[in-house]
Order: sequence, then C-alpha cells, then structure tokens
Amino acid sequence: MYYSAKIFLLVAILFRVIYGSKVYNKSYEDYPVNERSIHMDFKRAVDIVNSKETYEVLYNGKSVWITGLHPDDETADINVLENNKNINVPVKELKEGNKFS
Repeated sequence: MYYSAKIFLLVAILFRVIYGSKVYNKSYEDYPVNERSIHMDFKRAVDIVNSKETYEVLYNGKSVWITGLHPDDETADINVLENNKNINVPVKELKEGNKFS
C-alpha cells in the first residue's frame, strides 16, 4: 500500500510538470461552447447572473433569461424568451451558449 501511494504521487507530480499550465490554467470560457459541460452547474449560473457580460442560456434548446436562483434546491427561475413564460427548473437542465458582450 505504501509503495502504491508513492507511485501515485510520483505520477501526479510528473503529470503536473509535463502538462501543468496546459491543463490547469484554462477557465470555463476558454473552451468552445461545444466542448463545455452539457449541464450547467449552480456556481456557473451564479457567475452568469452576476456578470457584467451577457451570456446566452438555453433550456430545451430555447433561449432563456435567468431571473432568480435558489441555492437550497439548485433551481433557477427563468423566462423563456420565445413565449415570455416564467418557469422554475433545475440549473443542471440549463446550457450555456455564446457570450454576447
């Protein structure tokens, strides 16, 4: 057991040395939209709502505006722009699109 822990640590250090900044220094926005996570996490939803920038957010392929967030159950109040309908959905069902500004 002791040797396997040492080997794991050595491999982790080598990986960090070889791939270091290429892997760990990218932010979420550095990845193209099609390479981002399919499901939005709650932290990213909070970042979008608090951002000065405008981001496209999609729910079932339709553009929406996040009007509120509920951390207790990780849901979002959204306005579906196509029909102006207000609904509450799990944040993980939202998808980030492009940045507009």
